[in-house]
Amino acid sequence: VRMGELMLFGPAEEMFLELAPVLALFALPSVMFVFTVLLDRRPRLDRKRLPLRIGAQV
Repeated sequence: VRMGELMLFGPAEEMFLELAPVLALFALPSVMFVFTVLLDRRPRLDRKRLPLRIGAQV
């Protein structure tokens, strides 16, 4: 974090900036899981690759 950013952001914003990457890490697998489930409904060809994708994220 640069000095100019420290002046702009208060304690709450600074905490959010530190938590944002962690939240993104947790949100990404769930978003990917929802996408795989939604995609799994339409194409039947994707059915074979689905367990591999979910297993890789756990």
